[in-house]
Amino acid sequence: MKNGKILAFGLFCMLAVNSCIRLQAAENRKDTETEAVTVIPDDLEDGVYEPDGFSWSGGTGRVEITCDSVEIRDGQPWATLVFDSSSYGYARVEGAVYEPEHEGETSVFVIPVRLNQNIEITAMTTKMSQAHEITYNVFISLGADVQSSGAEQAGETPEITGLNCIEAVQNEAAEYFRIYRYEQGVELLEISPEGVFGEISEEESLYGGNAIRYLIVPEGVELPGGIQKCAVIVQKPAERVYLASETAVQWMDRLELSDRIAGCGAAGETDYKSLVTMQCDLAVLSGDTSFLEGDALREELEYYEVLGIPAVVDCSAEEKDEKARDEWVKVYGMLFGCEAEAEQIYGGNHEN
Repeated sequence: MKNGKILAFGLFCMLAVNSCIRLQAAENRKDTETEAVTVIPDDLEDGVYEPDGFSWSGGTGRVEITCDSVEIRDGQPWATLVFDSSSYGYARVEGAVYEPEHEGETSVFVIPVRLNQNIEITAMTTKMSQAHEITYNVFISLGADVQSSGAEQAGETPEITGLNCIEAVQNEAAEYFRIYRYEQGVELLEISPEGVFGEISEEESLYGGNAIRYLIVPEGVELPGGIQKCAVIVQKPAERVYLASETAVQWMDRLELSDRIAGCGAAGETDYKSLVTMQCDLAVLSGDTSFLEGDALREELEYYEVLGIPAVVDCSAEEKDEKARDEWVKVYGMLFGCEAEAEQIYGGNHEN
């Protein structure tokens, strides 16, 4: 009898709490609809739009989130987010709680958002043994310029949600790397161990395609959520670097950066335990195919990915001549924040 009363009381408490959440969600939703404001592009009127781009981060990676539409009502954007799991009970955005519609195996939320900015969403799921909240960052691009006239004149540029490309840098001789400049001092470095560039599939691993993308990010710059899925993030300037490339050691010396070398090793013979102890924030590996045959280079890169250490591949040995090989000093200048010094060294070696 006593156990029955306890069970009944517990059930009553659960129903009461659930009722409070629903009432609070309705109240919060009402407040948000009348008070939430955001800055939207001037040419966007009320209506339903398909996002120019959508990216997200957070969670364990077991759930996918998509956004196919944004409705602007009275100047406020409302995004429809679809989680491919029916286990979500609510989402909280800036203090307001929103309940989903469950359609098959999905949870569909309609929430207020800020366009072309990161926004944090906390969603409650019952997928595990007990209910718990997971924080996600989403970025919805709509009505923003995707590239400037300067980038258009330079030719096609990689499309990255939330980043505006302003320049595609033209190499003089090097063929195994490309550099693109974006707003806020962000730069994209593409390196191809095979010298082949092209579209990178989202299904490929960061090091799995023909070309590897590195996003070089200055201190204090906030990136769109989920961008780490399409590029290896390198914080600039790197302070502690591990080198498994003789060429890298030489360029570091020429640029007077030897004090930032935390350790050196041979290609394909990395001591990963020591690498963790060194607390490196960057590694530079040799892309010379005479050292690493077949898939050995990509396998080594995947170890670095697991450790959370960005690994840049120096493919200068594959370039056709000395001028092309020397142009790789510009890559080191970009990574370590000494572009002017790198240009001076390259110019001094190859004055027209």
